[in-house]
Amino acid sequence: MELIDVTGTLVIDNRVTDWCRYPYPDHPKGCPNWDKHDRCPPKVRGVADVFDLSQQHWFAIIKFDLGAHADRMAGLHKNWSDRQCRCLLYWQRGVKKNLEEYCWQYIRLHAQMTYTLCPEGMGVNVFRTAHRHGIRMRKNPQKTVHFVALIGTSNENDEQNEGLLQWC
Repeated sequence: MELIDVTGTLVIDNRVTDWCRYPYPDHPKGCPNWDKHDRCPPKVRGVADVFDLSQQHWFAIIKFDLGAHADRMAGLHKNWSDRQCRCLLYWQRGVKKNLEEYCWQYIRLHAQMTYTLCPEGMGVNVFRTAHRHGIRMRKNPQKTVHFVALIGTSNENDEQNEGLLQWC
């Protein structure tokens, strides 16, 4: 787990919310959560509406070795395709849970903090921000998958931030 200070380097571009509508295998219209949940675009509020960006904020990043996982699954299931060995149903929930637990523990120790597990949905270009900090992430990773949360100070008197604790 890494915690990286992204204060003043956060790349905000509301066009990244369109990524949720890009087709991917078995989802020709993009993410099925689009416009269905308050935590997803276009319903979710922008990052500057939820976080006080004049205060310090961080990326919490967890890495998952998808290549090693796929190799292990291929050894266990000799007749599986590469796609089956990499299927997120077998690993993603645990990785996301670890990231969420880390964020929750962090904000419990710091008053007025909040976090989102889906900064892209709020208009944060995670790839470009991470790149500014020397972290190379790939769109369709075959080896290392990065999961990123944004932690920061909540806007004063913002009562709607509780819904951010969920995944896109």
